[in-house]
Amino acid sequence: MQMALKCMGEMKIDLGILTETKIVTDVHARSWDGYSLSATQADSTHQGGVALFYRTRSDAFVIEGTRTFGPNDTSNFDLRIQILDFDRSLHPPERD
Repeated sequence: MQMALKCMGEMKIDLGILTETKIVTDVHARSWDGYSLSATQADSTHQGGVALFYRTRSDAFVIEGTRTFGPNDTSNFDLRIQILDFDRSLHPPERD
């Protein structure tokens, strides 16, 4: 997970979904390098699982809460998001 989040940071991606995470226990990073992570538990270590990641400090949005309901499906997330600046969310400023 940490390597995936590092790559997301290098690509300047603030919000996304990772698939095939293969997380089968509740033991995983929940935050790393400015990101928060909410993941479902996969049915096996060979397939399945999804994770929602988001930058904890964004000028474009605020995540008010997340909750997972089951494995392997993005519809298993309850995501509450508030868009702070719609135009900036479509055209984010360049980061250093």
